[in-house]
Amino acid sequence: MGAGILMKQSLIAYLLVSPLTVLCIMTVSFLGFGYFSVNLFLLFKANIDLINQFGAVAIREGAAEQLFILLWHAFISVIFYVIWKIGERLLVDWAVGKGFTD
Repeated sequence: MGAGILMKQSLIAYLLVSPLTVLCIMTVSFLGFGYFSVNLFLLFKANIDLINQFGAVAIREGAAEQLFILLWHAFISVIFYVIWKIGERLLVDWAVGKGFTD
C-alpha cells in the first residue's frame, strides 16, 4: 500500500472516532463555501453583461481578469462543498454506528 492510502485510512479512522473534529472541519468548510460563493451568480452575470456591452474595452480594463477570479472562486466553493459533504457522510456513519464504507 502507498503512503497516501495509509494516510487517508488513518485520517478517516481518526475522524470516525472524533465527531467534534469533523464538526469543526465542516464549520470551516461551510464558512469558506459561503465566503467564496456569496453573490457569485450576480457577479458572473454583471461581468458577462459588461463584456457584452463594452467588448474589448471592458476586457482591456480588467473584465477578463475579473471573470477568471470569479471562476477561481467558484472552483474553491466547490472544494469547500465537497469537504463539507465528506464531513456529513462521516458524521452520519458515526451516528448510525456503521463506520466508513467505500
